[in-house]
Amino acid sequence: MTFGDRGSLRLVSLDHAAWLALCRDAARAAERALTAHPLGDRADQTGARGAGGDRTLQIDADAEQAIIDVFAASGRTCTIVSEERGDVDLGAPVPRLLIDPIDGSLNAKRGTAHHAVSIAVASGGSVGDVEVGYVLDLSTQQEWWATLGGGAFLDGRRLGPQPERRSPDGRLELVAIEATDPRHLALALPVLEDEVRRLRALGAIAVSLCHLAAGAVDAMLTLSNCRPVDAAAAQLLVRETGGLLEWAPGEPLSAVPLDCDPRTSLVAGRSAETLSAVRAAVAHVTAPVRE
Repeated sequence: MTFGDRGSLRLVSLDHAAWLALCRDAARAAERALTAHPLGDRADQTGARGAGGDRTLQIDADAEQAIIDVFAASGRTCTIVSEERGDVDLGAPVPRLLIDPIDGSLNAKRGTAHHAVSIAVASGGSVGDVEVGYVLDLSTQQEWWATLGGGAFLDGRRLGPQPERRSPDGRLELVAIEATDPRHLALALPVLEDEVRRLRALGAIAVSLCHLAAGAVDAMLTLSNCRPVDAAAAQLLVRETGGLLEWAPGEPLSAVPLDCDPRTSLVAGRSAETLSAVRAAVAHVTAPVRE
């Protein structure tokens, strides 16, 4: 199926509550699969590379299978697009579910925060069609979700529009930054030091976007190419709280397919001015496809 085919899939009507309940069940199944691995065994690899290009850890594969099993057992037809296995046909091209079984696998492997399950449910073939976004932070047990037009939530508390905080000198007070290869960070620092007062690297793209939605940070950027599978769920929380997000400048989310392919760096914030500022930092970095 080509990108054009994915982007033009006939939209379906989604029962947000039903899909959200399945996302919760699937995330807890993934959590059980992860906790079945003692910390010392979490570095084990399967010997394969996933659809997203990264080497697959056994914990990723097991969490992914647990999630797929929940959706397969539900009887609901859909197509799952997962970071490790790619497309999994469960009887229909739509809805399309974009799944990152463990966002922040390196953190999970090392036993540190943050790492999460990320699941997006879309009525069509693009990121703009995502109608349910669910993120469970396995390290903090914070549960984040959003439904299109229904708002964003953290542990059942609705998140409203968040202010953008700046220091007295006009710099953004706190910005989350991901994919922080020191070589890329060094290239971005000349711009960041003029625009940002403090940086935070959580090590999990979906969790960083959730923190932006909650107002814990004022912007977010990645310093290497970001795949839709990494951000499809959490980007809905950002949008439902009035935030802005883009991969390529001026590219609508309706042009971003629901797949595992690396695109450009991702930037997100509360204003067009902020997007421009963090995009300028990214422009200094030549970001290769992830190894």
